[in-house]
Amino acid sequence: MTKRRDVRWLPALAVVLTLLFFSGGGLFAQTDNLPPKPNRYITDQAGVLDASTLPAINDQLEQFEKDTSNQIVVAIYPSLPPDASIDQYTIDTYNAWGIGQKGKDNGALLMIFVNDHKMFISQLNAASIQPPK
Repeated sequence: MTKRRDVRWLPALAVVLTLLFFSGGGLFAQTDNLPPKPNRYITDQAGVLDASTLPAINDQLEQFEKDTSNQIVVAIYPSLPPDASIDQYTIDTYNAWGIGQKGKDNGALLMIFVNDHKMFISQLNAASIQPPK
């Protein structure tokens, strides 16, 4: 005697696969397009800050983390990748870079895209904050 398998979950699976297909897989972080993790608190790939300003800001952010345990990272780039939403891109980058100290809610990432005139702040376990337009 053969057992009959329960297949009631198949319609739900079909819906999920259809959503993934039409969203281009956007429900998952696309880490291939994320920038590499910087080795400093501030990175300026757009070239808007002069060379003497970068170390001063980096030193201030480093001292801020030493004083408070809170970690703030600033990333400045020329443009947002095509077809990327700034909020999701910033959140994905924040998560990939592992900002803040493990087990604490103490990190924030400010991403600025100069040519797009956009910026976004992401922080762990809190609503992301977007400045007024």
